[in-house]
Amino acid sequence: MQYVELKNKLAVHNGYADYGDRLRQKYEDPEFESDVDNLYTEMRPLYLHLHAYVRRKLFDTYGGEIIDLKGTLPQSLLGDMWGRFWVNLYSIGEPFPGEPSMDVTKALVDQGYTINRMFETSDAFYTSMGLKPLPPTFYNLSMLDKPSDGREVICHATAWDFYDGTDFREGANDGFHEAIGELMSMVVSTPKHLFAIGLLDQLPTDNKTEINYLFKQALSTVSTLPFHYLQDVWRWRAFRGDYPNFAEWNDEFWKLSASIVGVHAPAARTPEDLDCPSIFHVATDYDMIRYFTRTILQFQFAESLCEAAGHSGPLTNCDFSNSTLAGAKLSNMLEMGRSRPWADALEVLTGTRKMNARAIREYFAPLENWLIETNLANGDSPGWSTKPPGGGGVGSRMSDRRIIYFMTFIPYVFVAFMR
Repeated sequence: MQYVELKNKLAVHNGYADYGDRLRQKYEDPEFESDVDNLYTEMRPLYLHLHAYVRRKLFDTYGGEIIDLKGTLPQSLLGDMWGRFWVNLYSIGEPFPGEPSMDVTKALVDQGYTINRMFETSDAFYTSMGLKPLPPTFYNLSMLDKPSDGREVICHATAWDFYDGTDFREGANDGFHEAIGELMSMVVSTPKHLFAIGLLDQLPTDNKTEINYLFKQALSTVSTLPFHYLQDVWRWRAFRGDYPNFAEWNDEFWKLSASIVGVHAPAARTPEDLDCPSIFHVATDYDMIRYFTRTILQFQFAESLCEAAGHSGPLTNCDFSNSTLAGAKLSNMLEMGRSRPWADALEVLTGTRKMNARAIREYFAPLENWLIETNLANGDSPGWSTKPPGGGGVGSRMSDRRIIYFMTFIPYVFVAFMR
């Protein structure tokens, strides 16, 4: 309570309505809150089908006493303590077990990759696009390997501005650098790129491998969107005073968790608990909406760079390495740093000044269609009742699952009819 009081006092002193307003103003958009809400709504059908499929797999693993096939999910079973990244659920949810794996760990070992060679390979990716190579100081002054002399170090990868006139400006907004990092990670892990650099023996030729690949990608991207949205929606409301009774703050958090993410607390909670700040980013005052915008921007950036590289076909097959046109487009955006509004930087790269979910929905369209068909065949409807196990239901925009079920299956029925 004191934290919120002091942060609000600071924000008001600096001309903001409250501290949540100050956090949002970093995005230089008076409609940012509604824009994010609209993006979340655009993504929700895909998330609902992913949630329903994962729920069925958890039901198969843990049984009906733990998993309600029409309800929310225990947060503790979703891959990490907060249910943020679901990628650890891949082993129980793999759509087509036994298909060729995109895991190149063995190839890296067999080909003698060292720490330096991995960085050199990364550098070669960027220089192939016409970007500048890493300077020798990167290898001379960076800590690339954890010391073995007993020193305690933080191994989280970061780059620091030493204010020496040779380093880099901040990104256009907090989501931009996150989006670039995730985008490059995604592109270099595509079958096309892994095959090109000799880490895959052959390119997959069937859609089963593609569905497996997209499912794994969705567990680290699509599943995070409502989670990141939730954290800041709850904080914005708390700072705004929407929860005047402190004793109800945690209840409000779990109501939102049920409504937005479709999860419930794995253990009984009391007014003495406050679970939102249990994650590092909230406890240390980082906004989480940067990760939401990151995921949206990641696919907008991918679409634009693939177009510049002359790619045609699904985004999942795009590899824009070796394209100097894509490199120039990326460089033109990056060199702006935060010197101009982020919408200007977005327009330089994508031709639009607004974030939109079209590219990410298109990227995952094959997986979404497969999920719709699979959930229908299993008798699983997307959505959930927000009444947690043992009673104590809460209000939700998801109260009528039948309407959600009908609306999200309209595209499938239409496609089936057209066939």
